[in-house]
Amino acid sequence: MTALIGTLVNRPAAALVYTGTSRLVLPDTYVGVEVEAENVPRSFMDRPPPDIKTHWHPHIDDSLRDNGMEFAFAQPLFGMDVINAIVTLCEVARKHDFKTSMRTGLHVHIDVRELNLDQFIRLQVLYALVEAPIFRWVGDGRDKNHFCLPWYVAQGDLRKAASAFMAPPPECQKILERVHRYSACNLQAVAKFGSLEFRHLKTCFDSSRIIQWINILLSLKKAAVNSIIPPEALCEYSLNIGARQFLNEVFGPIATELWYPDYYKDIYEFGALSAEEIIRAVTPKSTSPAIADAMWRTMLYQQMEDEGDSAGYTRLISKLANKAKISAAIDIQPADPIDAGPIDMFEQLPPIQEEEDLF
Repeated sequence: MTALIGTLVNRPAAALVYTGTSRLVLPDTYVGVEVEAENVPRSFMDRPPPDIKTHWHPHIDDSLRDNGMEFAFAQPLFGMDVINAIVTLCEVARKHDFKTSMRTGLHVHIDVRELNLDQFIRLQVLYALVEAPIFRWVGDGRDKNHFCLPWYVAQGDLRKAASAFMAPPPECQKILERVHRYSACNLQAVAKFGSLEFRHLKTCFDSSRIIQWINILLSLKKAAVNSIIPPEALCEYSLNIGARQFLNEVFGPIATELWYPDYYKDIYEFGALSAEEIIRAVTPKSTSPAIADAMWRTMLYQQMEDEGDSAGYTRLISKLANKAKISAAIDIQPADPIDAGPIDMFEQLPPIQEEEDLF
């Protein structure tokens, strides 16, 4: 007589543990996950396995093929419940031979309700700066997918979306509801759920990769909360300390995942432009020189690198800085100044209060 009543009636006892874990960068931050898959047995809609019902809400997705379904967290989760939910779904998907395709995506929501405006703007600027390296990590040609458009290809829309947060609450929500929902970093979700939605990843059933992806995103939030650098100064700050040190400060040990040849050029060519759009939207009178600085540095360094003359790059930057007053520290090269002295931009993360209302 040891059988549990919940087991007998196919309603297992609640399996949520509501506890943090060191496996996540922010163990107390609420996370939402949506996973699209094809070739899913129809029985999963009417009678999903108990271990799926604990964490996930499956429903038919007509945009997919071959019995396509989306699995969304039944409620926002944090800590070990996030880990358990992802590991469980990946095991079930492999067991039942779920399929992925160019149509299937994995979307992650990160709770931002407790951020103040300064922290939220900083989060947007940090993301903009590292968007290209993030897409490089994601791979699968997702930067060309119309359902996860990079910010750096829609900068005009980006400025409009960012400016919404300077409007009064009712108007802010109305503006965000009109934002393009298929941006890779979807700001519309802030109005709808109180979360930032990241649509980059193609569906996979590798729990380690999914958890690493969530940690990359949580690292951005942690950096935005802990930073002592004003959002409008982040572009110039990243230039002055160099790309590698900047990534190290934002992502910690995960930073190595985002290194690749010429990643610093992508940060300065694409990231700085998007970041500047955000800064101009929220501080219209800003005249930050970061854009001109980044473009000059990248263009000139590439020219000198092609000629094998890095010393000539330094001389030319110095000459142009004197003539055109480019705000460049001439002793810093964008070729990644590993030995540049770090300036710690972060302090210890304050505890995030658990809220009753879920996004």
